[in-house]
Amino acid sequence: MDAGAVHNDITGAAHELAALIVEGPGDHVTRTLFSLIYLNDDLAKDDDPSKAYADAAQRGHTALASIAERVQPGQPVLHITTDNEVTVGVVAEDGALIAVLPRVTNNRMRDDNSVGSIDLLLTNALSANAEKPFVKTRVVGESLVRLIESERRYNIGRLLQAGENTDWLVIGNDAIAKKLESANPMGQFVAMTALKAANVEVDFVLGEDAHAETAAILVALITYQATGELVSIHKKPGEMISPTQDRSLIDGVQFSLETVEDQGELEAELEILRKNAGGRDIRNMALALGLNKEAIKTRIDVLLKDLAANGDRAFFDPVTYAESLHRTLTSIFDT
Repeated sequence: MDAGAVHNDITGAAHELAALIVEGPGDHVTRTLFSLIYLNDDLAKDDDPSKAYADAAQRGHTALASIAERVQPGQPVLHITTDNEVTVGVVAEDGALIAVLPRVTNNRMRDDNSVGSIDLLLTNALSANAEKPFVKTRVVGESLVRLIESERRYNIGRLLQAGENTDWLVIGNDAIAKKLESANPMGQFVAMTALKAANVEVDFVLGEDAHAETAAILVALITYQATGELVSIHKKPGEMISPTQDRSLIDGVQFSLETVEDQGELEAELEILRKNAGGRDIRNMALALGLNKEAIKTRIDVLLKDLAANGDRAFFDPVTYAESLHRTLTSIFDT
């Protein structure tokens, strides 16, 4: 009981200090930071709470100063929500750091604290997340990235991580490229898709082998959209592609259709993808994989030539298919 009373006294004293900071003079953002730190009841539980609060205040101020130095207008920002979900945007021209002071009332008998926060304002923002086998992007416009607030989820530890510029919040082209080097393959793909969609260039290239299957499905989907034909090299059942064959054909074909059942499953999968994957998503993923409009067309042309050469395709009309492919690629890459 005595320990509980001491803890309550420390918490009350910290909240009283937070109330004084809120009403005191000084920079709006800094006052918000210090008041939020002294509203953190977890620090009052430390063996040396006075030192815990002082250390948190000093480290938090250093982290915030580091962030403020980097948030120059127009700087690209990568906000990682989870490994496979990100938001990309640029630092706003004015008022990049948005601070809301908490309302603190503490008379030792009644404690009433409203939520305060410090956020980073991004413009031209969009989010991206993995929806296997593809990545979906969504335009956000303006986005507030929470650095710290009164709630435990956004505590001082989150701000300290942001201050290091290597964890969940990364600011600047070089820092983003370095962060991507240590990300998992899917995380890299999601981030690069978002960056390409936001027209943010970073010095990082996706590993070709890690995403060859995604590129193959992408080419197959565009071919299916344009022609209604499944991607198949029409070999005999079980026959493998020789490694000496054209590389573009190998990259573009990852399916072995040996049975009618295989063909039906693939057609059903591509039909679902055709309905769910918008042109913008396809374009952003293709660009992230280093495939522009001409590169996609070259790969598909190889497949269409194979279709034309197949004896079972008496109905194949190369002119019609070429026109359809042109319309499809134009709708994806030029609109």
